[in-house]
Amino acid sequence: MLKENLRRSLFTAVAAAMLMPFPVSAAPALPGDLNLDGEVSITELQSVINAFLKVTPDAVPPTAPTNLSAIASSTTQIKLTWTAATDDVGVTAYKIFRGASQVGTVTGTTFTDTGLAAGSKYSYTVVAYDAFGNQSPATATATAVTEFGTATSKLVGSWYVAYPNGGQAKGPIVINFVDGQRFMMAHDGDVQADPSGTPGMESGTYTWNETTGAFAATVTADTNGQWGFSDSGPLTLALSTDNNTLKVNGQNFATRVLPSGTNALVGGWYRPGPGGSIAITLINDTTFMLAHDGTPDGGGWPGMESGTYTWNPATHVITTNATVDTNGDWGVNSGTGSIAVSDDNKTLLVDGVSFASRIP
Repeated sequence: MLKENLRRSLFTAVAAAMLMPFPVSAAPALPGDLNLDGEVSITELQSVINAFLKVTPDAVPPTAPTNLSAIASSTTQIKLTWTAATDDVGVTAYKIFRGASQVGTVTGTTFTDTGLAAGSKYSYTVVAYDAFGNQSPATATATAVTEFGTATSKLVGSWYVAYPNGGQAKGPIVINFVDGQRFMMAHDGDVQADPSGTPGMESGTYTWNETTGAFAATVTADTNGQWGFSDSGPLTLALSTDNNTLKVNGQNFATRVLPSGTNALVGGWYRPGPGGSIAITLINDTTFMLAHDGTPDGGGWPGMESGTYTWNPATHVITTNATVDTNGDWGVNSGTGSIAVSDDNKTLLVDGVSFASRIP
């Protein structure tokens, strides 16, 4: 016991003097022939110090954690999970970053970020570090959108217009009133019948007075010409007594997209910016429409898609056929992928990764 106590005391004292971040557990073993049963000589003390000086600090960082997943667990929380990193000495803890800001440190492989805003997108990375302060590379970024919670307005939801006003050329249309202030619209139609507009999208903000019906939209992105809210003039919006029919200027206009008891995908889903906002509406078991906003890049630009789809809820395989596509390589296009819905039916997962939140 005397030998062990001396070894640890000397190691700690010398390490502190040299300002080296060594844990006591990393102290070297004493020379095998050192006998501390009696008095300790200067020679024996020197041998302990010499043994210490042979220690080489660990300079190898841990491997990067992998498989970072972010899933919204409420309107204000996102839960993160990941696969542990490895290290030759041992991983001490993990640092969690939301964007560029560190929001937590844990010793395990889960973390819940709290105090977030409803219906908002957040991105995360995780790094590991060891007892010597070596830090791993960061994980790949994981992104999630917090849940929207209870609708703040009766207007909130996804509304579908098959062919408005008895079959005129401008249709079909999906309007997503995402919350009490944001909207996104996907607008299809026949430009030969009405050349004032073109299939495209609109997004922006709105105000609605439930008592008077007065509605005003501020359109911040518009690729559908004079169709849509941007050139509609003053509008009065009202709902039917069951809240499932939208009336515009006193006329029945759109039907609310209601959840399906057999297809968890049916409904409106929203993924906010920055970097581009997306609203995708699975109108029924076979039809979808999508509006996509954002800064144009080499492959895509703001626009809309509409078409058909099939989905296998057991395998999560979805096959889409975009019959109208005005946003380039953005969106779902035509092809096959993997889509699932979280257990609480509020988060859309694409290829196993949180992608969008259900519009209430």
